[in-house]
Amino acid sequence: MKTKRIKKIIGRFEAISFPDFDLGLVNAKIDTGADSCAIHCSHIKLIENNGVEHLAVKLLDKRHKEFTNKFIVFDEFKERRVKNSFGIVESRYAVKTNIQVGDEIINTDITFATRSLMNYEVLLGRKFLKGVFVVDVARRYLLSHHIKED
Repeated sequence: MKTKRIKKIIGRFEAISFPDFDLGLVNAKIDTGADSCAIHCSHIKLIENNGVEHLAVKLLDKRHKEFTNKFIVFDEFKERRVKNSFGIVESRYAVKTNIQVGDEIINTDITFATRSLMNYEVLLGRKFLKGVFVVDVARRYLLSHHIKED
């Protein structure tokens, strides 16, 4: 008999971390209208090394206290077509990574996007939430504390 997992309640905003990126707490918007997850990148480029293509990104930007101005290089990545918040389909690079919310660590796909015009650097969508979390849209930061920006 399969046991049913008890879902955790999260708010519409949570502070999350990215253990694989060595990235501390970042404020994220929980968006049940979005299919996938996205993180803000100030630079995204493809580089070639010995005939092999790699993806290099600088996560966040200088406004954010976790910004390091260093490229993170990925050997494994894919290109996906994603409908952005304005309804326009665009190509984005995506990788598999771990995202930590409270004491839950979930392995998921995340796309890299320019979110400098958005209020939150990270967007967590339905695929991430499914089977693990239920969102209480009337509340914020149920599993974490708001991260104040400088």
